[in-house]
Amino acid sequence: MNNSAAGSSSTAGSSWNAVEHWTAGDQIQGGRDYQEDEFAITLLTGDRSAGDRLLLVLADGMGGHAGGKVASQTAVQAFWDGFRQPATDMAAHLNAGVDAANEAVRTKQQAEPALYEMGTTLVAALVRDGRLYWASVGDSLLWVFRDGALKRLNADHSMRPQLLYLAEIGRMTEEEALHDPRGHQLRSAIMGEEIPLRDIAADGYPLEADDVVLLASDGLETLSEADLADLITQYGNDARALVAALLAAVTAAGIDHQDNTTVLAYRVGDEQHGLSATLAQMEAPTTLAKQAGAKPLPSRIIIREGAFRQPTPETQPTQPTLKTPNIWTKIKTYMSGPER
Repeated sequence: MNNSAAGSSSTAGSSWNAVEHWTAGDQIQGGRDYQEDEFAITLLTGDRSAGDRLLLVLADGMGGHAGGKVASQTAVQAFWDGFRQPATDMAAHLNAGVDAANEAVRTKQQAEPALYEMGTTLVAALVRDGRLYWASVGDSLLWVFRDGALKRLNADHSMRPQLLYLAEIGRMTEEEALHDPRGHQLRSAIMGEEIPLRDIAADGYPLEADDVVLLASDGLETLSEADLADLITQYGNDARALVAALLAAVTAAGIDHQDNTTVLAYRVGDEQHGLSATLAQMEAPTTLAKQAGAKPLPSRIIIREGAFRQPTPETQPTQPTLKTPNIWTKIKTYMSGPER
């Protein structure tokens, strides 16, 4: 891929479509009766001198028609609310976002007892100063595509790594491990309880021009990594086209009971061509942010003036009071059936 291909798009600086050339998100319902995924892309416009700054958040809810959607929507919104608060360092920012999402789900459960069993995965990726930081709970996916190779960055909190380990030590075959129905059960999730596992990448992964960052719910695993790499190679020069191509390929696969699938993409530009350069050419994006607070764009892209608040050493994140952990009971109930 070559960023020079962005030249024609960047001339349309006043169009929001130019933003989706660099970052975009969309979803399909698949073979399910309802959509339980949620996502948001937040563009942070306060300091363009540092290059692209954006936050991508995705959640894959569970708990039935009402519960799963409520959980994922609640977590996506609450992550931003927690992440943006004063904190001592990047790890504290990321952990605060996860804790805020978990606490918001717990609050919803207390207010509506029918939602007690709901939960969600969560993956959030921050692009800042040429590096990628992330927080992840559950099995939603975060990849980077570079030089023709796809690399998963975040930890997998499903049972699949454990099953593959059993195959490695000879307790089962690799084929059995890959097709074991327990592979989709989660070892950790946002459920309003103590979070058993979380992946916090506070040191940052260095990004390079032409990298493609991809976030997805596990419905995208209908496609093999080889298929994903081929599609990114073909469509990776335009984030909106890439998202559309990936979702179309999932639909074309025709899998029975296809899960909800959500895909977010961000392609890394350079100083002349990229998201920050595109925003700089737009008509007063920070003025729009001031007037609207959060200006809605296509595909749930939000523009906000300023980044999260600067770290303050005297500020410590508050610790929520959590329910007694009961995560295994819930996860076994909701993650092992055909609706996952």
